[in-house]
Amino acid sequence: MPNTHLIVGSGGSIGNHLRPILTGAGDRILNTHYHPRPLGEESDSVCWIPFDLMESARDLPALLQKIDRTSLKSLILFSHPTLSREKVHPPPDQTLSLLPALEGVRALFDGCIPFLGSGIVLSVVPALSALKAGGYLKARIYFGGLGGLLEEYSRATDPAPGFLTLELVHVPGEDTPHIPSPILEQMARNTLAGSLPDSLSLARWIASLIRTFPDFLHGKTLRLPDGPFF
Repeated sequence: MPNTHLIVGSGGSIGNHLRPILTGAGDRILNTHYHPRPLGEESDSVCWIPFDLMESARDLPALLQKIDRTSLKSLILFSHPTLSREKVHPPPDQTLSLLPALEGVRALFDGCIPFLGSGIVLSVVPALSALKAGGYLKARIYFGGLGGLLEEYSRATDPAPGFLTLELVHVPGEDTPHIPSPILEQMARNTLAGSLPDSLSLARWIASLIRTFPDFLHGKTLRLPDGPFF
């Protein structure tokens, strides 16, 4: 029987490679989208479902109805609020404006974990701790809160489902966080391979992780690439 994966957010260029890798192995994908879904990707193996973390109370019932009694092999969280750099700190009434998205993640986990069994929750996030530039107050509050949320769920669900966070210092194909080209080149030089991971390599690695998740990685955060970049 094919495995079913719930991918929250299209995942950009990584997701574009990940979907055919998983469906090529005979798996089925439920993929949420906030922006218009990619054209031509609806099939018997890939089902697209509208879902907005900021509007989880509205969108989650329809998502759970699609899952129904299906056993999930993985929940892969790509979707996050738009990450933007502010030239000045936002006013106090806007500083916590991304917190509804954290409630959306919590509701998503509460609704989907019963379907995961011995599967895995893999969260892909930008490594803001490696970004030394200012102007990301709202983003740091959101991802700091998300880190705490993932920590709590990993402890509450130990040993299953497995929880793993993948921090990407640079997200291939994206221009946020705003890292200048000279810094990217410096980052690449400091890696063992001398280059930053590309989208296809990351997609293959994610696919292998969710197929055979090692127990010792439960509750861990992995940063790619690792090293002193700044």
